[in-house]
Amino acid sequence: MVKRVVVIGGCGFVGTHICHLLRDRGYRAVAFDVRRTFDDLGAPDDSGWEVKLGSVQLEEDLVAAMDGADFVIHTVAGHPFVEEWKHHEEMAIEGTKKVLSACRRAGVKRLVLCSSASIPYEYRDMQFGDETLPPGTVEDVYMRAKSMQEQIVIDANSPELMTCSIRPHGIYGPGDRVFLPTVLEAAHSGKLKALIGDGCNLVDYTFVKNIANGLIMAGEALGPGSPVCGSRYIVTDDCPTHIWTLQSIALARLGFAVPKRNLPLSFVYSLAVIASVVVRLINTVFRTKIQIGTFTPQKMALVGTYRYYSVDKAKRDFGYKPLVPMKVAIDETIQSLWDMRNGGEYWAKKK
Repeated sequence: MVKRVVVIGGCGFVGTHICHLLRDRGYRAVAFDVRRTFDDLGAPDDSGWEVKLGSVQLEEDLVAAMDGADFVIHTVAGHPFVEEWKHHEEMAIEGTKKVLSACRRAGVKRLVLCSSASIPYEYRDMQFGDETLPPGTVEDVYMRAKSMQEQIVIDANSPELMTCSIRPHGIYGPGDRVFLPTVLEAAHSGKLKALIGDGCNLVDYTFVKNIANGLIMAGEALGPGSPVCGSRYIVTDDCPTHIWTLQSIALARLGFAVPKRNLPLSFVYSLAVIASVVVRLINTVFRTKIQIGTFTPQKMALVGTYRYYSVDKAKRDFGYKPLVPMKVAIDETIQSLWDMRNGGEYWAKKK
């Protein structure tokens, strides 16, 4: 009998790749989402899996989608660029509680959460970080919500519903509309004049097919007596690289000039602190809701610190290893960006 796997957020960037991989491995994949397609990765109804439309805010939608599921992979959280706590509370926290409740009602025995390796981040270097580190204290609503979401899932682990979380870091790959396209948009519009910091710090990235593989492997490994139950796991490409390497390769191969100037991190960080204080004052005095976007002290600190991790626990407990080596992953990513550019999409449209 073909096993049925439900992917919450299955029409999103990571979710679509999970569904592709599930289909290729003989599973009956079900994408649960508020929308039906994800840009150029193919309409799910034409790609060998089901689509169930619904919201994580509506438990009845979830229960209906989960009927007969062997396990569930949960990828939904708030948007990282939204600063309002209510948004993250509704999506990551309350939504996850409804997902867990729906699993119990539908008789689902296994749930895997796509979490984040940045949960323990502080304003300092993290070298060979592992799952034993406590949650960080950085004032970032997105990471605070992700940390709470993960804890809710881990606390829910029981013989009736076995759970675990998988922590990727810096997800990239075909279909990405945030990470590399943001850099390319800046280059295309002439705004990318310099890189921040000296670029010597090493960071880990996770190719989207590698996180998809890790989530599926963890779901398969959940079972009575398994060490995976109630555990957290870091999953990356297991190949620390200098922070601007990936972006520089993308710029060069796509015909953009790689900036030769580097702005001192301390200078940029100070500007971000000032901007954050000014925006907070304006919002308080005038009761506005101005959002500072990515130019926050937290995001600038990320640029200048070492952030690479150990994946030894995932290797030991469920045999994880990168499905796609980083060199091949970069080639696939660049090819997808070329296709976007030739198709006149997104950043390529900007003048």
